[in-house]
Amino acid sequence: MATTSKVSNLIKKATPAAEAPKKKGFPARKPGTPVVKRAPAKPLPKFKAPADYKPAFYEVVVGIGKDGLIDPRQYKVTRIAGKLDNPAAKRNDMSEFDTTTMFGIISRLSSIMFITNLEKRLECFPAGARFRITMRVSKRAADGSLAATVKLLHRITKEGKWRLMDDKTDPTYRRIRRVARILPSAFVDAQLPPKAIRGTKKEEDAPVVTRKRAAANDEPEVQVKKRRAA
Repeated sequence: MATTSKVSNLIKKATPAAEAPKKKGFPARKPGTPVVKRAPAKPLPKFKAPADYKPAFYEVVVGIGKDGLIDPRQYKVTRIAGKLDNPAAKRNDMSEFDTTTMFGIISRLSSIMFITNLEKRLECFPAGARFRITMRVSKRAADGSLAATVKLLHRITKEGKWRLMDDKTDPTYRRIRRVARILPSAFVDAQLPPKAIRGTKKEEDAPVVTRKRAAANDEPEVQVKKRRAA
């Protein structure tokens, strides 16, 4: 009489082995077929910086709409000249002097943040969220080309405070940092902010103080002459 172990062995031999699941979209490679290696990715083109360009930080604040995309009513780009930790660093709103570069930054950031699948897009960029991206755009000394890096990434909390995002495994963090690769092309026509002008009145428009007016107003008896126009 066959033992239980012998019967189980006979059943195993009679049962056909389950086939391994086939990968969809990948046809089976025939034995002996050489493996085709992928060609290396082409390097991105370099973009030359304007002759008067000065390296600076750029702070981009964007709000996310219901569709997981940048809300066109909630974005701002600020140019920062100086160190980030310096409260006296000059800050200029780019919408006031360089809209071309500002739109170039937003368009490239939008392309990086776009995900075809709406559900996945909203998981990465929820509706109502706000992000603050701090970038550094500089000029290479070797060839004068533009280079960009993402220095800091913050997200606003429910309490209205900016929280630093430094988890490199976060999909949102990883996706936003990609913008540095395609950002230099937005600065090919970058403009410098206008310089501050000392005084609001020109000297040639200053009133002439005569002896009579000085006596009436108890002012010193001096006479100021207009400067001749150059």
